[in-house]
Amino acid sequence: MLSISARMRLTTQPLNELIVMSLAFSNRVLVSLMLFITILLTGCGYQLQKPLSVEINAQPIYIEGDLLLSIALKRQLVAEGLLISNKRSSANSTITLNNVDFESRNFSVSDEGKNAETQRNMSAGIKWKYNSENTENDTGSRTLLPYSTVTTEIVQVKNLDNVAAQQSESDLLLREARDEIAEKMVQLIRYYN
Repeated sequence: MLSISARMRLTTQPLNELIVMSLAFSNRVLVSLMLFITILLTGCGYQLQKPLSVEINAQPIYIEGDLLLSIALKRQLVAEGLLISNKRSSANSTITLNNVDFESRNFSVSDEGKNAETQRNMSAGIKWKYNSENTENDTGSRTLLPYSTVTTEIVQVKNLDNVAAQQSESDLLLREARDEIAEKMVQLIRYYN
């Protein structure tokens, strides 16, 4: 007759083998799933963005132009780790923002014949150059980013029952549009560097 400990070993041995087999199976499934997701993401065009790297002789950067857009762009560039200057004289390069255009038009009309949605387009120009006293550097060119235009559009759905909230919603959407323009400008800077 077997002792209790011998019986426990006999009964737990198949259980231990089953646990080891299920763990090995779950690891294979997990690895296969991760491989499938990786292939799927690269197949749809998703790519990780390279970090924003700017030559050290182009930093600190002074940003001039539209006040609200320059604040949004400064926030984005500081988040990327670039040095920003508040004075043009202490900066090695200057980003110029200009031609901030707002265009608004009716997008759809409600059953009562009132404007139900408004489409707002925002566009801005960006140009990045070395400051004139920094032209003797070894880059061979004074322009870091040629003049480019960045655009975005938003659609505001109007609540005809609450007219008072429409202005605050409009202000919020314009702030989001400025942030989106600033993100696109950072992508341009990333592309040209």
